[in-house]
Amino acid sequence: MKHKLSTDNAVRGFKPKAQRYEVWRENGRGLGLRISPEGTRSWIYMFRVDGRLRRLTLGRFPAMSIAAANKAHALALEYVEKGIDPATKAVAEKRDDRKASTERTVRAVFDLYAADHLPKLRTCDEVKAKFENDILPVWGRTRIDKITRADVRELVRKKAADYPGSANRLLAAIKKFMNWCIDEDLLEYSVAQRVKPPAAEVRRDRVLSENETRLVWVAASSSLTTVYPDIVHLLFLTCARLREVAGMRWEEVNFDEALWTIPARRAKTAAVHDLPLSSAALDILMRRYDSDKEAAKNGIMPGYIFRSGRRGDQPVDTFSKMKSSLDLGIARQAAKDEGGDEDGEIMERFAIPSWRLHDIRRTSATRLRELGADRFILQKILGHADPSVTSRYDRFADIAEQRRVLDLWATRLAIIVGGEDTVNVVALPIAN
Repeated sequence: MKHKLSTDNAVRGFKPKAQRYEVWRENGRGLGLRISPEGTRSWIYMFRVDGRLRRLTLGRFPAMSIAAANKAHALALEYVEKGIDPATKAVAEKRDDRKASTERTVRAVFDLYAADHLPKLRTCDEVKAKFENDILPVWGRTRIDKITRADVRELVRKKAADYPGSANRLLAAIKKFMNWCIDEDLLEYSVAQRVKPPAAEVRRDRVLSENETRLVWVAASSSLTTVYPDIVHLLFLTCARLREVAGMRWEEVNFDEALWTIPARRAKTAAVHDLPLSSAALDILMRRYDSDKEAAKNGIMPGYIFRSGRRGDQPVDTFSKMKSSLDLGIARQAAKDEGGDEDGEIMERFAIPSWRLHDIRRTSATRLRELGADRFILQKILGHADPSVTSRYDRFADIAEQRRVLDLWATRLAIIVGGEDTVNVVALPIAN
């Protein structure tokens, strides 16, 4: 099927299907777009060399823009016209780049890792954030083969001083990176392999009280800026994971059906997750959509809903500063509620003790159970893994019931935030 493939909107307009499919540019001389069931869009080039029909993947959209795809296509055309197979040429150049990386810095090697390996991972954005925030500022200019076991221990221990659990995951990211370097002949061995996690993983069961829930919600509105208030509010309203909300894209939201489809590549269970949106959640997204649409240049909507970066082409991925600002806002709101002064001890006196952003998800799930949601519906809302074969064929089962439960929670949440003592919310029949 031939298409113009001339604008970002046109490219985003091709939705995933049950099977992978391809579309081709009109008069594009073999340039096309491949769309996977998970929603990945890849530029491809079909050509013929020595009588054989070949394909070459040029790059992924939107990381490779239309302009970049045109340049890559033009270069590949030159090779074909000279009788050179561009696919073989690309492999050779990639191999040469990797060999040269043995003399490069951690930053240079990570760039190869980010291009070659990370796009295959569901946790791609999370891993990038760990490197950009914790690893590259310290090691970026150091040659990869000069990193020592002591360097790894020091970096991880510093992280563990404030965030023990995050330090464990930081170490895991370093180990995977170095294992990849070994596989690519960039390192002989991993200095991180025998470094032990600095903290024991403890299963958390922290649930925010109704007053704590109110403080978090109100403080998000009063103390956070840009996109962060909406992210916090959507965490409550959707029960979704932080990275799932922060990485939302407009193409995932169906306003007509009030449905958010988290693609498999972003879902923790690596399966497509269809999540109904309550009216309150839709209001937040519709407000942002109208704002984006009005500000869009040439009518081209941005991909990410909550964006960062100079060009606004990346999802937000820095949450430690947000959490610190939120904690201060919570303490100020609590002090205000009790008629106290904002003195130097405000954090010690009024902060919510021992809570994390992920506790919002656990809190919302707990309140849904209290309202009578059964475990099967809650499992669907939370996007927990369902190993049954049937689950592959009933993606949209019980959507109406999930929507009713989430609407009920949104109503209850509005009352909690409003501070009313009594509520008139009809709970669902209690189910197992």
